[in-house]
Formats: sequence, structure tokens, C-alpha cells
Amino acid sequence: AAYAVLESGGLRIWTGQPGVPGGVTATIEVPEAMITTVAWAPGGGTLAVGYSTGEISLYDPNGGALLLTISAHADWIVALAYSGDGRLLLSDSMSFDPTTTVHDAASGALLATLVSAGWNASLPAFSADGTLVTGVDDTGSRVFQVDTWEQTGVELPLFDAVFACDNSALLHTAPGTTGVYDIQSGELLRAQTYGPVTCLADGRSVVLEQSDGVLLLRLVAP
Repeated sequence: AAYAVLESGGLRIWTGQPGVPGGVTATIEVPEAMITTVAWAPGGGTLAVGYSTGEISLYDPNGGALLLTISAHADWIVALAYSGDGRLLLSDSMSFDPTTTVHDAASGALLATLVSAGWNASLPAFSADGTLVTGVDDTGSRVFQVDTWEQTGVELPLFDAVFACDNSALLHTAPGTTGVYDIQSGELLRAQTYGPVTCLADGRSVVLEQSDGVLLLRLVAP
């Protein structure tokens, strides 16, 4: 599935399958708010849309029916992320409501507020196995246990650290460099001069690189 944000403030959604021409399945018009971020639920059955009003709306991409509205923040939603099982929805805001929160994706109920002092735009994320999650405050990323929401003690001075695909490390990608950090201590293990990370089906984290017309896969973690 794919989407495009419209100038009118709405959203157009396309769906399709490999080898089958896709088509527009929904057009969502929301003229009173600006779309600031989106996230697909695992499997693509729901699209979460964050707005400048601090609300999150969940839509059925087949027809565009509004499934649920969550009053999550008092300011812009800057990032959304689903847990791998689709059970939890992570949202991040900034400015007048600098919080990272976790909601039940089915009911919209607030389950946890991870941090409440971050004025930096960030990319909080769940680990691949759904046991850990990052939250971001003014000093950087912190790691929490899912369901208990207790901090593990790991802190990184970075605002967009993500988990390696096999949970063996935390990764941070800057232009031309990927830093690999110990998931227990937060220590920088190594820095590699490669680009964004992609997950393979077996859980390995790799980067794609093109050289002289050849596409290379370089292993980042483990």
C-alpha cells in the first residue's frame, strides 16, 4: 500500500499486490488540520495519521473509514510507530507538549508516558521483538521495557536511535555513517561509513550500497 498527502490537507491511499495493478482505494479529506506524520499497522490493515492538532486518526485503507480518533497530545504529532504485533501505538510530540506516549491501538487508551521533557523532534521506536521501546527527552534516547514501562538504564545522546533488527544493538544513522551502540551500556561499539539500515528476514541488519553499478549488502549487526 502507498499514500500521498494532498494539498487540501487530506490523504489519498493506493493499494495493490505484486504483479497486480494497484488503484486508489480511499481519499480522506481533513481540511481543518495538517497531516504531520503517518504509520502503517503491521499487515497494512490500518493507517495511523498524526495531525497538527495533536490528534491521531486510524483509518481503514480500503474505503477510508475512520476507525478511531485518539486525543494524544496538545501539539503536533511528529512521529508514530506501531509495535510489531500491532497491539501498541507509540506517538511523539514536541514544543508545547513534549511527550512520548504509548496507546492501546485498539481502544486508544493511554498506557504510558515515557518522557515529558523533550523539545527535540525525534523518532521513538519499538524493538523487533516488541520487548523494548525508546523514548526521547532533552538529553537523548532512553530505553524502556514494554508493559512495565521501566527504564533499562540505557541512555544515548541521540534523538533518533533505533534497534538493530535482531535487538543486538542500537543504531544511529547520520549522513554517510551508521553508529552501532551496545544495547546494555549504550557504549559506541563501532561507526561504519554506510547509509540507512534495512532488515533481512533472518533478523540481520544490513545497509544497501551501490558501487560501479553493483548493489552491495553490507552487514551492520550482529
